[in-house]
This record gives sequence, C-alpha cells and structure tokens, in this order.
Amino acid sequence: MRHPTHGQAMILAVAALLTLSGAAQAATETADSKQSLNVTVIGIHATKEVKPFIDPTLKAIAAELRKRAVGYNSFRLVVNMTRTVAIGKTWECPMKEDYARRVQPIKSEANKATVRLLWIHYVGAGRKRKAQEKEKLTLSIRKGKYFLSGGWKLKKGVLLGAVAVQ
Repeated sequence: MRHPTHGQAMILAVAALLTLSGAAQAATETADSKQSLNVTVIGIHATKEVKPFIDPTLKAIAAELRKRAVGYNSFRLVVNMTRTVAIGKTWECPMKEDYARRVQPIKSEANKATVRLLWIHYVGAGRKRKAQEKEKLTLSIRKGKYFLSGGWKLKKGVLLGAVAVQ
C-alpha cells in the first residue's frame, strides 16, 4: 500500500475539511429555515356606512369579518405585511390609531406553529408614551390559515387583525 506524501496528505486534509464545512453549512441553512417563519399580519378597519364596502383583498374572509364585527358592514385594509421572524424573536407591526400587533413564533411543526400574539395600544406622547397590553394569547395556528381577533374601538369603527404563518 502506498502512503501519501506530506503534500498529498495536506491536500486530502483540506479537501476533507471543505467537504465537512460544506455539509455543516448545508445543515445550518436547513436548520435556519426551520428556525424561522413567514408571518403575515393584516389590519382591518371595520365601519358602519350607508353604502357597504369590502376591500377586494378581504373578500375571501368577508363572512368571518361580519361575524366578528357585528353591526359593521364596511371593511378596509389598513396593513398587510409579511416578515420572516426567527423562532423566539418578536416582530411588532404598527396599525391604525396607535395600535400594534406583536407576534412571536415559539415553535414550528410540519403543518402548524405555536405563536404568542399581543395587541398593544400606545398612549401618551414623547417620554410619557407607554404600551398598554390589550390581549395576549399563545396558540397554535395551522400554517396557511388566518387567526382573526380584535374589535378595538377607534374614533370611527373598530380595528380587527388577522395573523397567518407559513
């Protein structure tokens, strides 16, 4: 059996290191993709109007909106944002009239994710501005499905929000 020379041994060692490094990088990229979720937050302003209006973006969930916002017949899109959020990290999406929605993915599984949802209302101005927690939930959401909540009083109408994960 022929033994490699010092130079050949060095080349084999570097090749092995590069192969292991590539495998480690691929494993890290796979782990990273499982360690974050695409989170979509939708803000909806519901009002009572003489001529009902439903934003075309919201037509698919109009029946659910009417159930949730009894007495309101018009639904306008306020926010529709999607972000990639790492498991354990928090994303806050601003809404109308100093409201915001915080979303924190806790766990991701094949067809569902556990998330912590929080409605925030900011009151005051400048240094006296404070965040008031309005509703805090931890729940499992099936991937691709929306969870609708809210009903927070605005100057005119109410604010609803939907959250989905992918």
